[in-house]
Amino acid sequence: MLKIPLAILALWSSFGSAGPPAESSRADTACRMLGRLFAADTAAPSNSSFTTLATENWSQTSWLTPACIITPHTGAATARALQAIARAGAPFAVRSGGHSPNRGWGNVDGGLLVDLQHLDTVALGTRHGGDVVALGVGNRWGAVYSALNGNGVAPLGGRSPGVGVGGLVTGGGLSLLSNQRGLVADSVLEFEVVLASGKRVVADRSRHSDLFWALKGGSSNFGIVTSVTLPVYPLPAVWFSVLTFAPNATSTLLATLAALQAPGGGLDADPSSDIEIGITHSSTTVLLFRSQTDQARPASFSAFFAIPTLVPPQFGVAPYSTLLGLVGAAASGAAARHEYRTLSTGIGAELYGDVVRIWKDATAPYEGIANFSLVPQPVGARHVRKARGNPMGLGDAPHTWWGIFTDWADPEHDDTLRQLGQDIGRKIDALAQAQGRHVPYIFMNDAAADQEVLQSYGAANLQKLRTVSRKYDPQRVFQKQQYGGFKVGV
Repeated sequence: MLKIPLAILALWSSFGSAGPPAESSRADTACRMLGRLFAADTAAPSNSSFTTLATENWSQTSWLTPACIITPHTGAATARALQAIARAGAPFAVRSGGHSPNRGWGNVDGGLLVDLQHLDTVALGTRHGGDVVALGVGNRWGAVYSALNGNGVAPLGGRSPGVGVGGLVTGGGLSLLSNQRGLVADSVLEFEVVLASGKRVVADRSRHSDLFWALKGGSSNFGIVTSVTLPVYPLPAVWFSVLTFAPNATSTLLATLAALQAPGGGLDADPSSDIEIGITHSSTTVLLFRSQTDQARPASFSAFFAIPTLVPPQFGVAPYSTLLGLVGAAASGAAARHEYRTLSTGIGAELYGDVVRIWKDATAPYEGIANFSLVPQPVGARHVRKARGNPMGLGDAPHTWWGIFTDWADPEHDDTLRQLGQDIGRKIDALAQAQGRHVPYIFMNDAAADQEVLQSYGAANLQKLRTVSRKYDPQRVFQKQQYGGFKVGV
């Protein structure tokens, strides 16, 4: 049963009741209630700040029209707002960074948008037996790294500066430090969470340990995470190289990547190393990364240095925040609409070549209306070993997550390009099945709205997630009222 503060009950009774209201009426009622409770932090369509707030999502595919937007400044204010929304039965969405291109992930049509941008604390401290940083989930990772830059430390976090803390952590989170330390979610020491009842709890290994487990990849099925505490690691500077290759080098690059991922290969032998590869129709860009700076040309990457490049390679040593700023600048473009899709396969040069051919053949006819990129993301032994304490079901073997990314400008092409992504995904899945290298796991942070992410975690983990969700949200507020997201179900 929801416990409602007297202030909210008094406001609720002032609006009266004439039976169950329509969804739009519930939203309007909740907006009026929040407008009285948090006048300075609630924006209606008539407010000058409304349009800016409603369109802060990275992708225009997520630009919707909420009934109102509330921007709480504290966890306590977030709790009061959620209570009012739950009491009203109004549809709502929660936004940390707003980087998901999925419609209704971090925005809502006709409901209430809870925008957490003011929960932006970055606080270093010593807890849980070591140095930590407590992050408000309204932070974006670029701001986090910049705030910590002078201290020579960094947590595991996002690879793109514009990604928000909350969604990345509760979706799993892949970092340039993950080859050494695992997924971002697995590094979390504690979550601060607002439940639908308005209760604020801390979840860690000893307190609400079932919720602690569920939030490491279980997303927004249990409450609103307002803060996460992560360990920080010494990282005064990092080594990197950016290499650009012509399309005719792709097969060699893929064979080199497969060898790098193999047991005893470069990623296995040198935990401080990592790699990002972006394949387009015109070129392939490779970012080589190493958290140690003792080698000008690290031995783990020697095979890549032997492949002729399209332009002279770039090498550098820089603060971590500087490198990720370069990555973010390179990833930005004019196209305003985006689609993500992901799937997983085993490792193999022949398989990789077939995957690229499927993707290139399918996307080539549409190059005039969209930009396409294919991103193989290595998942190594340390990723899966450190994933034992989460619900994601990564299995035991190293493998690869494929990101299928599409960017375009004209909304007229939305349905065509989404269908194209689905078709590519089905063909690659069938290929991996035929070659005995299919991996069922779907990486939430890169998943499309139609993908069954939580089902990919395995039946037992999904059932446990449902049990945890029912325990902490017995009224099913996050299943019935939350507008989007990957849900465990009522």
